Amino acid sequence: MANKFRGTTWNNARFGPKIQIRRSIDLAELGDFGSIAENPSDLPTSGAAHRKATGGATSATRGYTDLQGLFDAVVDTQDMGGVADATTLHRIWSSTGAITDVVTSAPTGILPGSGGASASSGTVWTNTWDLTDWGTTERIEETSSLSTQLTSANSIDGHIPYLGNTGTKITWSDDGYFVYATASSYWLQREVSTPYDLSASAKVEDKSIDLNAAGSPTSPRSNHLMRRIMRPINDGTMTVSWYGSTVNGGLVNIDNLETQWDVTSVEYSTSNNYDIGDDVTTSYGFPRDIQFNSDGTAMYALFTLGKQWDTSTSKFIDYNDNSAKASVLKWTLSTAWDVSTASITSDDVYNFSSPSRKTPTAFMVNPDETEIYSLVSESSILVRIELHEIPTAGDLSSMTTYDYGGTDNVYRSVLSSTATTSNMKEAIISTDGKILTVFGSNGHHHVVDLEAGP
Repeated sequence: MANKFRGTTWNNARFGPKIQIRRSIDLAELGDFGSIAENPSDLPTSGAAHRKATGGATSATRGYTDLQGLFDAVVDTQDMGGVADATTLHRIWSSTGAITDVVTSAPTGILPGSGGASASSGTVWTNTWDLTDWGTTERIEETSSLSTQLTSANSIDGHIPYLGNTGTKITWSDDGYFVYATASSYWLQREVSTPYDLSASAKVEDKSIDLNAAGSPTSPRSNHLMRRIMRPINDGTMTVSWYGSTVNGGLVNIDNLETQWDVTSVEYSTSNNYDIGDDVTTSYGFPRDIQFNSDGTAMYALFTLGKQWDTSTSKFIDYNDNSAKASVLKWTLSTAWDVSTASITSDDVYNFSSPSRKTPTAFMVNPDETEIYSLVSESSILVRIELHEIPTAGDLSSMTTYDYGGTDNVYRSVLSSTATTSNMKEAIISTDGKILTVFGSNGHHHVVDLEAGP
């Protein structure tokens, strides 16, 4: 029988006639208590333990210190901050008051950024996909009830996202209640009542922001070209944006959001940017996708053609080989989340290809930077997830070229002929590694629960 007393629950525990309830405090709950300001009206116990030099109350709780010596009035305006309502495990005390065991190590994942996903700090992948157990002919099907089409009747704030290499990157917030896209010179955002449901009936609120509106930066390029492709990062407190064209592309921007997950609260930065064109010479296209590690000290970029180091120019150039139909490059940031401090070496490259030599539409690096997952549009009705292991965490030079024709390739198929879509354009893995969303050029949106697989 379960018993409960003031938030403490024990099951099948036997106690004597007298028990003692104690509550332990995790160090994670201790934060910045702020400063004490001189405002006597803010004292929570005013009237009971509040003293003034003359004429005030003289009684106080025994054993407490009079703060009169610090200020001319006793005050207490300490801001304790917020304590997250998270579940933590605490050992039960015995009837004699003795602890039944001893904790010798601190729990993991309780501090901001620890164990976080590469694109969003603090999100933990509770289930790492074991692709080696998946048959290549076995498919993961969509959650059909959430398949939706973006049309003029179901546009985001009057705009239909453009799907293409240089168009947009459909992205969901970590909880699936906000979706983000771009269209022409706009950033788009929709809040929904059901996670990952893009239907008009689930819409709560649409928002958009004109990148060419007054107050937006226009140097060195027009703003809608600098920030044409966008996704929220760092737990929705920032955005990363770029443009995939070889004409106006190459410049990566990071901007802050005043309100978490609200792109209309953007504070444009004119200094937090980096021109990938300084390190890459390509005639094919600039990044198809960009991801960051959990603490913002590394930036990974996906290119839809292989790359090789050119010693004469000290840059990466195109490498069109059957085993190099795609490439991932890595930049190291000396200051977290500041791409202006980015640097790259000749070893920071990994080339790969899919089983049918198709180019990928998206990718994700897992939180500990030991695996890369790429998403390939094999046909109008088939997307594949590929696994690429990083032997030394975060070190792309420790990887071997992906052998698309050998036995080392590990992938899983997604969607089948039952999916009403065509010309897959965008495929995104959620930052917790559980949800795959796929968009077709006809606006169809498919949601796949990856944890539902075998």
